[in-house]
Amino acid sequence: MSKDEITQYKKNALDVGVNVLTGYGSVVVMQAKNPLFNTVIDDTNKQISIKNKGNATIILDNIRYCENIKSHCENKAREIILPGREFVLQKKINNKIDFVLIEGDKSNTFNY
Repeated sequence: MSKDEITQYKKNALDVGVNVLTGYGSVVVMQAKNPLFNTVIDDTNKQISIKNKGNATIILDNIRYCENIKSHCENKAREIILPGREFVLQKKINNKIDFVLIEGDKSNTFNY
């Protein structure tokens, strides 16, 4: 390509860029007037299934997959499970799963 062709190409070329937009929001959880908590946890060889059979929202907090050594854990996560919904945690080989189940003002820690 000649210098003129290169100059013309640069003028006609597309400018490419990436914009990353980050935002923060709030989630408001409103409980039923008379909350009924009925959480069913099914532990199988491949997964842990958490079913919300009550009429109130439950929260799984501090969900972590850890290697047998506690110092090697993935980042913590949180999951909000609405009434009538189910959340599944897939088991990984040689990993433990820890989470806190929050039902209203009550919380229980689970280790699998």
